[in-house]
Amino acid sequence: MPRKNAYTGRYKIDKNALGIVKYWSRSYWSWKERYKELEAEIEQGKALRYDKEQVQTSNQSDEVAEIAVKLAILDEKIKKVETAAISAGGQDLAKYILRSVTSEIEIPYEYINRNEQAQGLPPMPCGRDYFYMSRRKFYYVLAKSLMIIV
Repeated sequence: MPRKNAYTGRYKIDKNALGIVKYWSRSYWSWKERYKELEAEIEQGKALRYDKEQVQTSNQSDEVAEIAVKLAILDEKIKKVETAAISAGGQDLAKYILRSVTSEIEIPYEYINRNEQAQGLPPMPCGRDYFYMSRRKFYYVLAKSLMIIV
């Protein structure tokens, strides 16, 4: 028998899948930070070593290739989270969804809306119920893209 307050709506996922997707989305900022670090490594030339007589490329090209693979993996992870946010709430709501789901603790609607108004920005383009439905849709879409649910 389901709990009295159990969610029975359209974007239902079980609690284990929801936990996986929440931890996945919370890693978003650390992935973005690592992505920037790896890009800086390539730009600064740390991946290549110069010898006076010749450029050593035998081992170094492997390092560049490893960094490129890591960048591709991180880019794919970042894009999955961003794409799920856009498909859940559209371009207007995606940044608010990302702000809510990528923090250590899910930031509630009221805090985000109040914070936006305190900075002189317009309020969120939706109401509380629509925001929470869009956030639930985000988790559902992300779980589908990660093939956690079918």
